[in-house]
Amino acid sequence: MAIRDEPEGDRIPPPTLPVGGQAATADDVELEPEWARPGFGFIPMPEPDPMAEGFADDDGLGASGPSPDEVAAEAARKAELRRQRTQALVREVVETGLLALLVFLAIRASFQKYVVDGNSMYPTLHNGQLLIVNQLIYSQVDTKRLSKFLPFIDPGTSGKTNVFHGPNRGDVIILVDPAQPSKDLVKRVIGLPGETIQIVGGTVYINDRRLDEPYIKTPWHADMAKQTIPANQYFVMGDNRDNSLDSRALGTIPASYVIGQAVLSIWPMDRFGLAPNEAPTLTNEPPSATLIPSAGGR
Repeated sequence: MAIRDEPEGDRIPPPTLPVGGQAATADDVELEPEWARPGFGFIPMPEPDPMAEGFADDDGLGASGPSPDEVAAEAARKAELRRQRTQALVREVVETGLLALLVFLAIRASFQKYVVDGNSMYPTLHNGQLLIVNQLIYSQVDTKRLSKFLPFIDPGTSGKTNVFHGPNRGDVIILVDPAQPSKDLVKRVIGLPGETIQIVGGTVYINDRRLDEPYIKTPWHADMAKQTIPANQYFVMGDNRDNSLDSRALGTIPASYVIGQAVLSIWPMDRFGLAPNEAPTLTNEPPSATLIPSAGGR
């Protein structure tokens, strides 16, 4: 076989041991490839310098490693971070708890449960029905007193103003019984401050206009002479007109006696839903009967 022409120093001499009983010749020996030769592709690495930066001796402490003071400082820094995280977590928990408590107290102060006692609002409300009442919606501010501290506030003629709004016609409200202040009543707002009201043959007239009341399910019979509702007072009646103690006997109700508006019925479940705050409609029909001579009626 042919042999490449290579320098003498790079050739591998044939072995001197006998091959098949005879000495091997160059033709019987396969040359070792270049990649298997000693030193092929090897790049010598310099010996490590013990004084070089980052070099660690046998006991693991290098010349540039952290000192004990640095280790202690790092541990203190991590401990301080853990302490700050713990404080932040505790603060968030406390703040969330306080906020939840304030919301609960605000809701508790704004909404209360009331049980209907009696049938003066039947069939709109039933005896024993449980209502949720918004006590904040009719809240008033004493503008007369407030104007002493804030001169730019107009105290107005009454010296009070509603935070949101006053009772509207048709609102179902809870009010203090003027005859027995220890008891509460549930009625519907019919007349507003400054309006005139009269009743002719079981029909209500506001400012000489007939009031169409869709929540009245059965005919009723009563008469009441025209009267003007005073400022900051309301005329209220029950939906069960023949069986209701209301403004026809108690007179108009001062705004300060109004506790709040019924907003939700929660019991019994078959009557669950929004409270029946149904607004009546004023028509253009005037009264057509002779009025009784003086205020009264049932």
